[in-house]
Amino acid sequence: MEKELEQNAPIAEEEKLQNYRKDDDAEEMEKAAKEFKEKEYKFDAFISYRHVEPDQSIAKQLHLMIESFKPPKEFYQDGKKTTFRVFRDREELAARDLSSSIEEALAESRYLIVLCSKRTPLSEWCEKEIRTFRQLHGDERIIPVLIEGEPDEAFPAPLKQLKRGADQSLADVLAADIRPDEVLRKDFPGYEEVQKKDSAKLQNLTKQALHLLKTEKYRIMATILGCTFGDLKQRDKERKNRLILTISSLSGAIFLLFSIFMFNAYQKAEQARQEAVQSNAGILMKSSQDMAKEGDYLKAALVAEEAMKPIGKGMKAYKQLQSEKMSIFNDVIYHSGASTLTSISTKNKLTFMALSNDEKLVAFGLGNDETAIAKVENGEIIKRLPGHSQQVKLLTFSKDDKLLVSAAFDNSFIVYDVETGEEKAKLEIPGVPMLGRFSGDNSQFFYVSFTNTSADFYVFDANTWQQLSTFSIQETVKYADIKSDGSEVLITLGNNDENQLTRRSLKDGSVISTIDRIGRTSLDGSNFMIPYKSAFYSNDGKSIILLTDDELQKKFLWRIIKFSSVRRSSLQIP
Repeated sequence: MEKELEQNAPIAEEEKLQNYRKDDDAEEMEKAAKEFKEKEYKFDAFISYRHVEPDQSIAKQLHLMIESFKPPKEFYQDGKKTTFRVFRDREELAARDLSSSIEEALAESRYLIVLCSKRTPLSEWCEKEIRTFRQLHGDERIIPVLIEGEPDEAFPAPLKQLKRGADQSLADVLAADIRPDEVLRKDFPGYEEVQKKDSAKLQNLTKQALHLLKTEKYRIMATILGCTFGDLKQRDKERKNRLILTISSLSGAIFLLFSIFMFNAYQKAEQARQEAVQSNAGILMKSSQDMAKEGDYLKAALVAEEAMKPIGKGMKAYKQLQSEKMSIFNDVIYHSGASTLTSISTKNKLTFMALSNDEKLVAFGLGNDETAIAKVENGEIIKRLPGHSQQVKLLTFSKDDKLLVSAAFDNSFIVYDVETGEEKAKLEIPGVPMLGRFSGDNSQFFYVSFTNTSADFYVFDANTWQQLSTFSIQETVKYADIKSDGSEVLITLGNNDENQLTRRSLKDGSVISTIDRIGRTSLDGSNFMIPYKSAFYSNDGKSIILLTDDELQKKFLWRIIKFSSVRRSSLQIP
């Protein structure tokens, strides 16, 4: 009996110590939560980084991790989970000074996270962001994250000044380290060299860094929340374990009670889904065949490929649809306008080009400032057209192939006579050219350019080249397509709200109708909306093709117009 008591005594003592530690951890967490709530900021973190790889991929993932992070319950506000907000500038600054929006975001950010690589010290914008944040908030709220190199070669000058004592090194300032083993090797050439020579290796190293970030995020969040790394990671682990246990128990009970019912329901739902998917694929395949017949081979191939993505080998219509797809691809590859024997030197690593409507001529950027026209059959250059001061970005032929419009990075587009090479007009349009197209009767020319703050749409008279109308979209535009008759434009924005996809008038940019996003239901029963990647008009202008990450749909315009008019009428009923 005495021996048993002696053996159990250390166990009981250890349990007491563990309870004391839990109490201390809880007190420390409550103290950190109280300090965190004392002052509110618009943003909990501002991410400063270079717009190069892998820096921008890591910044994007870190952004998502912070905003989706579930903190300990002590940080909840009125019983609700704290929502974290992060500011991450998506574009490389073009001005010499920080924009007002950047300075405002720095002032309203609780912490500054700096992604440090060997190329970070070369960025004057990263240095300015660090310097500005230090002036506003001091040195205590800066979180360096090491991506590559050592701190003395990856830290910008303002970060090197964060050492707070003679016995401290730059490594003491470092908050998180996501360097893969290969990056730590002395013979590692650096991400910049890897990006130039081996893109596959860069992607692999980026994946390794993102994997390390899954653990290092706790160090970053511990700094933001004011608690210890160990406490925060242990709390998150316990929360996940409880969630897994709860879900497992609930799932097991539901499975035991409703397994037979769910199996039958699944069979019926799967059969209905397959029939719907096959029907939709058949419609898209027919559209693809029509596009190929009309000569729009690239769009025909893309639509055929998307149509087959949801079709499994076990479906009834698989063989027929696969046969139709291969027939379309055969037409795309071997149609009469193609020649695999033609080789043309453009003196550029990246060249923009356009094919004439009769497929006899190809226009392309030649060198850094010229436009060239060559014969498709043998690659012979028949016209060299000067006029630009920078590389050509966009080319398009008129419908009758008599005119060629060449737009470049020098904020201008030039109209050439294809037969003579004469310059018919030159217009100065600010921004990067993104889309140019003639109307079906060649009477108008539509042009779209992107600036740092907007997407600008123009309509010109194709005879006098006088501007007929223009409007701007002060939001990020992912994709735009102009209807063949020039009456409207289909605009896909980069956000995911109810106005993401709209049809607008080309005269003034007014909204004709809004295309509803596709709704989904998650496994937990909550509803969410799927954003569109792009959308474009069919060749006959009677319908639109909608593309998401996992689905392609076709909608007829008359149905959209009818639905929009009914919805507007219903709003007028008192």
